[in-house]
Amino acid sequence: MPYITSIERRGIQKGLEQGLIEGLEQGLTEGLEQGLIEGIELALELKFGDAGLTLIPEISQIKNIEKLRAIKLGLKTVQTIEELRAMYQPQ
Repeated sequence: MPYITSIERRGIQKGLEQGLIEGLEQGLTEGLEQGLIEGIELALELKFGDAGLTLIPEISQIKNIEKLRAIKLGLKTVQTIEELRAMYQPQ
């Protein structure tokens, strides 16, 4: 087994810590996205029935947390699927 200097050991430790932090942040973001999409899916089904669920493939492609939150909040006030779609599709 090769000798590892204290500097190398600190570098390895720092790299492991950074990797863990980045992995945790990515996991939290992905979990939040998935939770928002599941909430939107439920709201779409309750408000528009099966027709609302046709939007899920489009909405699932959105990776912007703020945009997903806006969609979730918008479901309270929109009256049609087209109104909701206009919230997240560029003009």
